Amino acid sequence: MWRLVHVMALIALPFAAGLRRASHRKGLATQAAGGDQKMVAFIENWLECPTLEQIQGYTHVVVSFAVSYTWAPEKNQCDEQCRISAPVPICGNWPGNPQKVAEWQAAGVKVILSFGGAGQGGSWAGQSNDCWEDCFRVGAADVVSQLATIVEDQGFDGVDIDYEYFITEDLAVPFLSDLTTGLQAQMPAHKTVSHAPMDRDIDRGDLYYEMLKSISSSVDYVLPQYYNGFISVRNDPEPAMTHFADLADDMFGGDASKVVFGFCTCVAGCSSTFCADGNEAADIMREVTERFPHNGGAFFWAGAGDRGSVWARPVTQSFISPPEMRPREEHA
Repeated sequence: MWRLVHVMALIALPFAAGLRRASHRKGLATQAAGGDQKMVAFIENWLECPTLEQIQGYTHVVVSFAVSYTWAPEKNQCDEQCRISAPVPICGNWPGNPQKVAEWQAAGVKVILSFGGAGQGGSWAGQSNDCWEDCFRVGAADVVSQLATIVEDQGFDGVDIDYEYFITEDLAVPFLSDLTTGLQAQMPAHKTVSHAPMDRDIDRGDLYYEMLKSISSSVDYVLPQYYNGFISVRNDPEPAMTHFADLADDMFGGDASKVVFGFCTCVAGCSSTFCADGNEAADIMREVTERFPHNGGAFFWAGAGDRGSVWARPVTQSFISPPEMRPREEHA
């Protein structure tokens, strides 16, 4: 499928990217070791914009999503050339309030672009979207070029890859590997590249897991979705702790700062099996921090569930309070 010259170029990318970004990754690790855990919010760009006050409660926001389709009720209309719609709306749907990137960055918040999401293609029963297939056919190099241009034109601080489609050894694995290393090589050194996979796709030994491990020097951090698979942190967080340990110790050689613990939001008293309210998430993060003192913090899906900062505030407080001073609230 690939011409020899292209193959050789892609083989060289992980090494080149690793050299180019060594000092940047060291800076991130040092920052996290100093107790700087991330609070990452995924922001739905088709919904109304969060207030600036809400945005100021986060260290990072992830604009969700950049896609290569037009939405349709039965099945999204994929672009056969995997052309990513640009400029990407930030929030409030089209035209998307492009000024929000600079506004949020001025408030000290990193603004990341997420590529993918469920509408791009999913691997669960009843999901018909398959736009990743066109991207496989076009090739990672083309997608890298598009995303790098969007990041430069709109001022994003990096790219998050939200891949929830089928994990195939012949197509998905080489594509995701080349997409990651290609972005690292093509974007400026201060830009980040991360992955936000479903927990069920990155168990130790899985294709996605082993791919990320093989290029871990090119992954700034990984954000496992501990709500979009088989792990219920609300009922029993222990499997997530074991999973987190594999990522930190095996995938990243003991660097827990490169793993950001993932939640989906719900309000106190909700009946969800997989989502947690803010106080429950804070309790879980206290346990994560006790086991992994230099963890990368937490992320959540999604911004609409944190209006008034009701979800993120207690979680952030669990980061900054000494254990003996952290309030333990009664749960409904």
